[in-house]
Amino acid sequence: FTTELIRAPIDTVVIEPQQTVFIDAVKVSFGIPTQARDDIEFRYTLDGSDPTLESSRYEKPFELASDAIVKVRAFRKDLATTPWNISGVDGSKTVSAIFREAVPLPAVDARTTEPGLHYRSFEESWPVLMAYSGSESVLPVKESGRASRLLAPDDLSRIRKTDRAYAVKYDGFIDVPTTGVYRFFAPSPLYETTQDAGYDLRVWIDGQEWFPNPDLHAENIWSVALVKGLHRFEVSYVDFRWKQFHNDYWMSWNPLQVWTGTPTLEIDGPGIPRQALPATWLRRDPRD
Repeated sequence: FTTELIRAPIDTVVIEPQQTVFIDAVKVSFGIPTQARDDIEFRYTLDGSDPTLESSRYEKPFELASDAIVKVRAFRKDLATTPWNISGVDGSKTVSAIFREAVPLPAVDARTTEPGLHYRSFEESWPVLMAYSGSESVLPVKESGRASRLLAPDDLSRIRKTDRAYAVKYDGFIDVPTTGVYRFFAPSPLYETTQDAGYDLRVWIDGQEWFPNPDLHAENIWSVALVKGLHRFEVSYVDFRWKQFHNDYWMSWNPLQVWTGTPTLEIDGPGIPRQALPATWLRRDPRD
């Protein structure tokens, strides 16, 4: 008998850093964490065109100082022609990333603050809560007060007075410790397809609403550049799960298809590892 080498398909290329904005400049690198790269090379472009064997070969991390559309594709070494742009044993699929230079949002002048956030709770049908809980003065307030943490399960259990849908709107400030790009990570139930999340989460910083990136690069991450100090911070949380499982529309759901638990908003930043948003960063106006 005879043997023949069978190569595994080339896996997805990862573009680092996993963010979409930068301040002044950003250093870009490529890798395939799941695969050895001895016989693989990267070709990339910065003008939005798809990489070919004639495109620039990646040798080491490089710096961007202006907006760019980075596209990269991995190829087996010593190919004579560019293979079709699909995942295969000779070439990976092209992966792209958009990097934009951003001016950091300035800190606000709020001289009198105290720890925690102000909150208001609402009760209504879940479509109404989903539509209006992020708006001001539309829904009647059921309860208000001060929360020492964001989305703390014990606080939410105390605030919730209904067995049906409810919402909590937090507002105050976030006190970031240094100037740089901060990344907010969307909780996985919001984008996974294995279960219905059962809730909605919206976040605003200085009036800008988060938009977790839908693309493969920096997927489900919101990148925002902030100056050290206080920034206006709002979170709208709508929980449309009944305490006892209930299906308003007689769909063929069962309780195992709806996620259970309380979401956690995670963040990282310059020199700051990924973690739940620290309670020590939360401030409020004591007059609220």
